[in-house]
Amino acid sequence: MFSDLQNLRDQIRSYNLDRLEDQLVQLARPSIRMTCTAARDEDLPYGASKLGGLPDVPAHFEWPHWGAKPLTFVGQFELSELTPYDPSNLLPNTGRLYFFYEADEAPLNEPPDRDGWSLIYVQDENVPLVRVPHPTFQGRWGKIEALPAHEIVFSTAVSLSTIFYFDRADFGIEFENLPEPAHSFENGKFDDIPSEFNAYWKMVALFDHRPRHFWFGHPCRYQDHVEREAAIQNEQITMQEDFESGKFRYIEEQLLHIQSKMMKWQFLFQIDSDDSLGVIWGETGTLYVCIPKASLAERRFEDCWTIMQCT
Repeated sequence: MFSDLQNLRDQIRSYNLDRLEDQLVQLARPSIRMTCTAARDEDLPYGASKLGGLPDVPAHFEWPHWGAKPLTFVGQFELSELTPYDPSNLLPNTGRLYFFYEADEAPLNEPPDRDGWSLIYVQDENVPLVRVPHPTFQGRWGKIEALPAHEIVFSTAVSLSTIFYFDRADFGIEFENLPEPAHSFENGKFDDIPSEFNAYWKMVALFDHRPRHFWFGHPCRYQDHVEREAAIQNEQITMQEDFESGKFRYIEEQLLHIQSKMMKWQFLFQIDSDDSLGVIWGETGTLYVCIPKASLAERRFEDCWTIMQCT
């Protein structure tokens, strides 16, 4: 991520991508960076935005579960703190969002895992709050308990999309000296071929330090478009068998349907793997929370879908 458009332009030039500067600036989207610092829960005001710790909730709150397992409280967001950084007014101006996730086994985004996360919206920001203890439970891979509390500071930022070799046409960027697929980003290493594609990868993937926690903009994805994954799983679209090749794939009608549906989804925020927070999603991956644009406009945050991707 980049602090502003001038910072983005400076980095584009430092990576010798001047030829693509205007196109990349057009591709950039505003984001809201979350800078998180370890803190004692008792030092944080009730209702303030935070990751980890204990949630501050209305008295009638019921802890979400996936079967017998309590979900892990990942964070709460006071929306009035986000409002100054949300120029498009996508979020409500008041209220709170609470995010819970099944951190023990990390669900795989599929319909049977739908209860493996919960995004709860409390509209009244002035409702009396109680700080409730986190349930403890012996999960499959470890003990489910409260994550370390972290204070959040919001700030403006600018994001660029991850562009993979296989989906570069989605962004309309024509890279010069494009390497063969075997020579592009592979196994966490960059080769020495002086291509614009590799320079872009280095700029986007290496410029910003992890963890990357932020709202809106382009998600830092590892695989497919997260909005596309959300649309596929929400619609329960399954691949069809190609009897000639013996492989499963989406047929043309499905691909057109998926494309139309993914455009109706909004990427909300991502929570990265974070040693300080004590979470690793898959193999050092990231959680992406998406929501149908119509549901966001109508404040139906329960319609969200959480995607987990990892390397």
